[in-house]
Amino acid sequence: TMYRITYYGGEKQGLKQGIDSIFMVIDKSLSLYNPNSIICGLNSNRTVLPDSHFINVLTGASAVAASTGGYFDYTVRPVAEAWKQNKGSWQSGLESSVADSLKRFTGWRLVTVSGGKVIKQLPEVQIDLNAIAQGYTVDVLGDYLLDRGIENFIIELGGEVKAHGSKPG
Repeated sequence: TMYRITYYGGEKQGLKQGIDSIFMVIDKSLSLYNPNSIICGLNSNRTVLPDSHFINVLTGASAVAASTGGYFDYTVRPVAEAWKQNKGSWQSGLESSVADSLKRFTGWRLVTVSGGKVIKQLPEVQIDLNAIAQGYTVDVLGDYLLDRGIENFIIELGGEVKAHGSKPG
């Protein structure tokens, strides 16, 4: 994913390393493309300890799911993957029955957090937090810049934008 961060003022020494570190930590937590990430571990039913980033995003996703009556569902990954395999179409009855059979593994209420652990009620449940992970990352980056005394910035990450302060002049 492409990103762009523009900022004015504040301490600049070590800033790139800090930003890179944030990306690496969040990637190790939420990336579906990193087979060693926390989310991939949970989706593969490996025993993993979720970090604060994962818990924060999952909690936020659950709140959105609840407020939309489940229309936002971060467990729809098995159906989405089947859709991709069928090149974005459910034209035949067989493909439609595959989608119907996968629906029993979806539903945001099939995932809970208890005692710092993520519990899936069925091992086939797959979590996909990409819909809000980039926005969360932009917020974390914004907080990092503010903590470093940088009050004027704009961050763009894969279409998600956060701006604070103003551009000089």
